[in-house]
Amino acid sequence: MKELTGVISAAQAAVERALSRVRSQLLQGDLGDMERVVQAALRPVGAAMVEAAVAVRSQREGDASSACAGYGRRRRLVARGRPRHLQGLVGDYCLRRPYYHCRRCKEGATPLDAVLGVGPEYCSPGVASVVCRLGIETSFAQAVALVEATVGIGVDDATARRLVERMGAIAERAQARRQG
Repeated sequence: MKELTGVISAAQAAVERALSRVRSQLLQGDLGDMERVVQAALRPVGAAMVEAAVAVRSQREGDASSACAGYGRRRRLVARGRPRHLQGLVGDYCLRRPYYHCRRCKEGATPLDAVLGVGPEYCSPGVASVVCRLGIETSFAQAVALVEATVGIGVDDATARRLVERMGAIAERAQARRQG
């Protein structure tokens, strides 16, 4: 519970900032307008909570050794808080996590990304999932428009295409393994 104190404090401060920004807008318009104002106001709150939670995980797991996949040797810790910007379902994040480097193969790695399910795109796993589900059912342009209209997050067509194609490739490999 002690670890969550920072997450709670970050959320409380973000709620206060959000309410002070939208106070006048919140009491105007119809219910749909109010919901959009609240949804936009809560994104920084969600972002603050996620960033604080990842910071706790980063500290907890950051001292674990990281072995190089190619050489099996321990990688050198280069930075404790390497930034990674992501667009997420509940906010836009700047995640800070440990970054390691192998002197022998010259490859760098952020092992916490794999634990968190973070891929190469600027989207969080949650956004990627929504975009993929919609991209499978509709065109990429329609999927992007639906994500913007319902979740309030802008994703470009090229990103939607890459996400859906990557997910399709993963599904094909899984199916081949099951059949073979």
